[in-house]
Amino acid sequence: MATPTVFSNSVIFNDSVSFSQAPSFPSASITDDSISGSANIAASKIIGHGYATYQFAAPTVEPAASTYQVIHISGAAGTIVGVQGVITGTIPSSTANTVKLNLYRSTAGSTFASVLSTPLAFDNASVLLVPQTATISISTMASGDVWAFTCTLTGTSTNARGFAAKLKFAEKYA
Repeated sequence: MATPTVFSNSVIFNDSVSFSQAPSFPSASITDDSISGSANIAASKIIGHGYATYQFAAPTVEPAASTYQVIHISGAAGTIVGVQGVITGTIPSSTANTVKLNLYRSTAGSTFASVLSTPLAFDNASVLLVPQTATISISTMASGDVWAFTCTLTGTSTNARGFAAKLKFAEKYA
């Protein structure tokens, strides 16, 4: 092999550059700004980030005792990045009154199964308008997976008023 030419300073090429083999660039040396808007990058190299937000009840309304809501159908394989819930109106009156949020997945028509380590629980110690983040135990997503939130209330006195949840995901299209 010939001795490579080493450039000690910056090099500017005013025309195209060809390589006899794939170049190796230092990690993080090519940034978003380095790529032309007309680069025609294949969809298989793009990861789409998305959010699905569902409001179970308006800030002045108590959520239903048990609500099940399909919120997303995966368009491609990917990953669940985050799950959050938030009380938007009134905090429950005691620890006996809770709102629980869970995320379920069905793959290829299978029975829905929780993907969280434990459901998120909101009670009188929760803080209004401060989202809580769930711990995800199964984060893989297959094309065609069906995702659903459940919201369950316990207790008989004043419960939360206003409740919303958000799913954040990343899908990679082939």
